[in-house]
Amino acid sequence: MGTFPQTRAAAGYSARHARGELARGRAAVLLAGLDACEDVPAGGDVPAVFHGVLRDLVLAARDLAGPAWLAAASDDPDSAAFTALQATPVPPSPAELDEIISRVLRARFAPPGPARDGGGGPGPATGHDIAVRSHVSAASYSQRSPAGDQPPGRRAKTTALQERPAGPGEPATASGT
Repeated sequence: MGTFPQTRAAAGYSARHARGELARGRAAVLLAGLDACEDVPAGGDVPAVFHGVLRDLVLAARDLAGPAWLAAASDDPDSAAFTALQATPVPPSPAELDEIISRVLRARFAPPGPARDGGGGPGPATGHDIAVRSHVSAASYSQRSPAGDQPPGRRAKTTALQERPAGPGEPATASGT
């Protein structure tokens, strides 16, 4: 278990703490991919025979993080580095790959709380998780209808009584019309 220690720790955390069964299954696939990488030399250039195994590792990490989350977090430097990694024909050294993959997994599956690295604002892990899973922007969860009970797009329908103004001799409705 000497190769990819940071990625192994991040994938293990994801396997234990991910909310959905699918994410836990994808974390198990990534952990199996890490086991397949045990024979990859740790230092220097990676022999071509291992490029396919490392590419599979990157794809398993992408599946775990989720393409939609990666797209939503594209402004995050860790996510951008990982996305750029997917397009490289030759993988970086195992140490660099371990750092890149583990950072994107920590950004994706970090527990809620203070921002990573002592930064000021919320990172991708704190706002995108709900938005990506539900295909609703993160901002929608903070906005409520004037009644305060429904997010935009899910407002309660008004009744005919609320829509109709009071006629001659009728009392005014609760909405004041």
